[in-house]
Amino acid sequence: MLGQRKQTCVDCHFFEKIAALVEHGENTLVVKESERNKALSGDYFWQLDMYVLACHFNVWREDPGYDLPRKQDVVIQVERHDQCFFWRHHPGMLLPAAAILQEREAKARETGRDRRLTICGLWIAALALLAQVLLKIAEALKWWPVR
Repeated sequence: MLGQRKQTCVDCHFFEKIAALVEHGENTLVVKESERNKALSGDYFWQLDMYVLACHFNVWREDPGYDLPRKQDVVIQVERHDQCFFWRHHPGMLLPAAAILQEREAKARETGRDRRLTICGLWIAALALLAQVLLKIAEALKWWPVR
């Protein structure tokens, strides 16, 4: 994986900002590509006071106690490989479509793993059957003394 960044929230499609609007409740927005790039360098000036950073799947959510080092740790430093619903960011794709595609991709990955295990099991069974046939032939030809 040379040259590929680790799986962190800044690269995840489900990295979002939530605007807490008093009269309308919460409004969820995907963090833009330009904002992600600024976050990589530690610049969060694009994040207005009304926004809270969060994971769409509620793995984490920024609270008022997040200072810049804590924010950088959660968003940029923590490796999320196999610890959440990480799915690489696809600019322009809305969250509902991304959630469906991420789930589909995860199921396909799991199905592929199950298929490989099934094929390994079949090979083991076939080799055991072949060994049994060879032993029966060896016994019939009396290649060694019978018990």
